[in-house]
Amino acid sequence: MLLNQRGGEVKITEEVIKAAAGNRSVKVMALLLDQRGSEVKITEEVVKAVSGNEEVMALLLNRRGSEVKITEEVVKAAAGNGCGGKEVIALLLNQRGSEVKITEEVVKAAAGNRCGGKEVIALLLNQRGSEVKITEEVVKAAAGNGCGGKEVIALLLNQRGSEVKITEEVIKAVAGGWDREMMAFLLDQRGCEVKITEEVVKAAAGNWK
Repeated sequence: MLLNQRGGEVKITEEVIKAAAGNRSVKVMALLLDQRGSEVKITEEVVKAVSGNEEVMALLLNRRGSEVKITEEVVKAAAGNGCGGKEVIALLLNQRGSEVKITEEVVKAAAGNRCGGKEVIALLLNQRGSEVKITEEVVKAAAGNGCGGKEVIALLLNQRGSEVKITEEVIKAVAGGWDREMMAFLLDQRGCEVKITEEVVKAAAGNWK
């Protein structure tokens, strides 16, 4: 209605496009592309805003694919998105796989994903396993993930156990985190590697959760 009746006053800025990109309905973005396509600039921030919306991402790839740049920041945003990140990652791997780089930052974002971390990590391991490096930072991200971290750690131990190092930094992340069952889980699975140092005790003592 605004476009039809007051179109001259409707400025299609990046913020407007980002808001449309983040809308769960694809209709708003489709309308902007149809009626004001020349003003719709597909920036990295816009693509990041679509990181949890498979339908809108598919629309952009289909209609403006050459402008959709699959940067590390875009892949990180999708990997860390608990609402629809797995589906967006799967779409990007399927349609633009050569541009999707699985960096440490991407795997950390997935490991720290509170709602869909296990699913994203499983997808990455299944489709791009050779690129998924299980570094200390990745394990720390999972260890500090109070909502889905235990499932991520369990998956990593099951599939890439030899690469999962239970360092002091990892145990500190567990001790200072939300999941009270995580420490018991690690003690049960890798107890010989769990060293209770002064720094670990300090982290636990300062945990108000």
